[in-house]
Amino acid sequence: MATFPDYKDIYVFVEQKNSQPAEVGYELISKARELVDGSPELGYKVVGVLLGENVKEKAKDVIAHGADKVIVIDDPKLKDYSTQFYTDALTQLIEEFKPSSLLTGATVLGRDLAPRVAARINAGLTADATAIEIGKDVKLNSRNGVREIPNEDALLLVTRPTFGGNLFGTIVCPDTRPQMATIRPKVFDLAKPDPNRTGEVVEFAPKWT
Repeated sequence: MATFPDYKDIYVFVEQKNSQPAEVGYELISKARELVDGSPELGYKVVGVLLGENVKEKAKDVIAHGADKVIVIDDPKLKDYSTQFYTDALTQLIEEFKPSSLLTGATVLGRDLAPRVAARINAGLTADATAIEIGKDVKLNSRNGVREIPNEDALLLVTRPTFGGNLFGTIVCPDTRPQMATIRPKVFDLAKPDPNRTGEVVEFAPKWT
């Protein structure tokens, strides 16, 4: 059974346009904060991811909304959304920092970027989710019987509508990391920012091919 001792923290891709972060990114930061605070035994952090040009100054706003740390890739190639450059940059960031989970807004951009990154790193992705939780004492039915997932693996339980929205299913990706999900805007509350919050800002430079 796979375990992932090197993978930790909940990462949130904070989408931006013209250096202005989209509200859905802050909604996901707020939810990630709630999940991390509700599972203090994991020792996880909420990590925001900012890609773009001239976006470093926005890192403090991401921290104010609940992030403990923000990883910034500030590069002219990322000024406007490019499938190639954003996929390259985010893939390298994941390989370097090893997040346990990565959340992205189910926007036009997020729906293009997330599956490409997931395919690149061979990770599981649940699309168009409406709810997420961290599973505890999770048991999965498998061909070989009941499989228990260690709590320290921080299994992400992702709920999404199925069959035209008439039913909801909960999906897990126990065998790959990061666990990836795109999440609809407006399904999570946006917490009030705290301008006095402090956090770490890390700059990361990808290698362009």
